[in-house]
Amino acid sequence: MTGRNALEALLTLVGATIALLLCLPGAALAHGDIRDSSPAAGTQVTKPPKEVGLILAEPAARGSSVVVTDGCEREVSGALDIQRDSLKTPITGGEPGRWLVRLRSISALDGHATMEAFTFKVGGEKDCTREDGDDVEPETDISPDTSSRAPIVNPDEEGTSFPVVPFALGTVAVVAVALAVRRPWDKS
Repeated sequence: MTGRNALEALLTLVGATIALLLCLPGAALAHGDIRDSSPAAGTQVTKPPKEVGLILAEPAARGSSVVVTDGCEREVSGALDIQRDSLKTPITGGEPGRWLVRLRSISALDGHATMEAFTFKVGGEKDCTREDGDDVEPETDISPDTSSRAPIVNPDEEGTSFPVVPFALGTVAVVAVALAVRRPWDKS
């Protein structure tokens, strides 16, 4: 193998390695991940919060959603306010117990969608028999059937999240390396 061929082989190997690394989803794993929340995940508060706030790893786009259900599995979240990486939803009423916060975040940077969920507890004794009240909107069906609700998915396990930007960069790198190695002007 000549020195020139060895250099070409080395450049090809380096280019392929870079392309492969760019294709890996590592850079995409932080998309829309929750960095902080109020109330914090896993904590217990003494009374229902007036709002639930989330801080994400990157700015969220329109189409992102936050759904909060109370201790009786009733949706208590209102209209979502998105301010770059900060999301807030007002809370209407709510019964004590285990509350569930479900996030579907769409990245404002590249459109990548992420889904996360966490719980916190609200202290006190819940009364799920109440169907209507001053602070709780009535629901037509409060059964535990969750088929109409967004699924709770850990984005690391869902298998459908595709890192578009790293894949595109990796493809460009592979094509660039292939064109550089091919060198149509060298006829030998």
